[in-house]
Amino acid sequence: MTGQWLTVEQVAELFQIPAKSVTNMCRAEELPHNRVGKHYRFSPAAIAEIEAKTFKVPADTPSLAAARVRAAGRTTRRQRAA
Repeated sequence: MTGQWLTVEQVAELFQIPAKSVTNMCRAEELPHNRVGKHYRFSPAAIAEIEAKTFKVPADTPSLAAARVRAAGRTTRRQRAA
């Protein structure tokens, strides 16, 4: 993905969310992006930054599912067994 800038549609497909959500997040300045005329474009560095913010999983978490459980304040099976 070196040097390739992505469109709203490509970012939406990459993160499996609606394109309208990506556009709304750009308007609200929630996503790092650049404007080319009236179009939003995302650099590889911006995509890496979005991934780091969105998919941040603690190092001691064995899986993404367990991270979601912990974020919700519940306990995992391993925690209950220990």
